[in-house]
Amino acid sequence: MRHLLPVLLLLGACGVESADEAASWDAPEADAAEALRVAPRYGGCGDTTMYAANANDTTAIFFQLPGLVQAAQAAGSPRRFSVALPHPAVSITYEEGRRLTSSTCVGMPPFPGPTVNQTYDISGGQLSVIATPTPGGGADVQLSLQSPTFVQVRPGGAGVAFALAGSIDIPATGVGFYPP
Repeated sequence: MRHLLPVLLLLGACGVESADEAASWDAPEADAAEALRVAPRYGGCGDTTMYAANANDTTAIFFQLPGLVQAAQAAGSPRRFSVALPHPAVSITYEEGRRLTSSTCVGMPPFPGPTVNQTYDISGGQLSVIATPTPGGGADVQLSLQSPTFVQVRPGGAGVAFALAGSIDIPATGVGFYPP
């Protein structure tokens, strides 16, 4: 019992943080998230999966807009639209980890594949898209995500949220299903 007394005294001297304070330690580093604004790594495939990542591939945003290429091809002209987020037709996630984009847009994942430490879902912001059809069944898609906010939902309902000022832009990137 005598050995527990110093531990109990130390615990009493430590400040106990609230659940919100504890959760704030898990929010992404501002520098890591802001590095996506000038993302040196970006790409896309299918109808329509796109990503933007930092140079080390340790933070990335993934976009999925199913049917976008098909709509641009059917129209035969550029399709432009803007939606408030979150939107049921659009999936956008922010991830932290290692080699995050290593298995995006490949038929079989390379080894070693990505290691995802944290995932956050889009909870606000505005998405602007321009999809220009290209010969052969694809489209050049340009995305701009303005003032995005993200939330990480945890078991029990508590989650960490963060916002990015400004926008994250992916320049015109070829996506679509092309014949072999």
